[in-house]
Amino acid sequence: MRPPAWNLLITCDPGHEHAAREHARAALQALGLGVRFRADAGPGTLEARVDADPRDVVHQIEELARRDPRALGHTHHWRPVDAWVPSDLRSLRREVGAVAQGIGPWEAWRLTVQVHRAAGPTAHDLVEPLSEAVAHGVVRMHDPDKVLRVDVVGEAAGIALLEPGDDLSVDRVRAEGFHLQQEP
Repeated sequence: MRPPAWNLLITCDPGHEHAAREHARAALQALGLGVRFRADAGPGTLEARVDADPRDVVHQIEELARRDPRALGHTHHWRPVDAWVPSDLRSLRREVGAVAQGIGPWEAWRLTVQVHRAAGPTAHDLVEPLSEAVAHGVVRMHDPDKVLRVDVVGEAAGIALLEPGDDLSVDRVRAEGFHLQQEP
């Protein structure tokens, strides 16, 4: 499969997209990575292209966030994208089925769907039909071996098969840092 043009999805505060983009650019450049951003990604999302494995990038960004959470100002989540497809149900089912081939017959998996723009079906509407496209593995909501992630961003959807640690919540890292600072 050819890598997608935009292989990293970053969510951010829609009111601070410009600042979030600049923080993301600075963080990626601090890691020695070149980055391009899609100009019309839409409110609350940044679609980026990094010339490295996006999973490795997410892990490096997490290390950076643990050292200095302010370095990722106004960003919330960083996740790799394996493929972009039109957000219609037929295209989503086909691509989810293809990406799910990476789930072993006895591996536990979970489907997570997030709709970033309100037009069209809700995440709740998509979970059942997309789950039916996965032919094997064992569904486990807590601590799965793999997470089949679908992010609907308007007319397109980013799809990825993630392992633990491949999806970064900057807010969680900030909260953990705050908690550690509060302990005596």
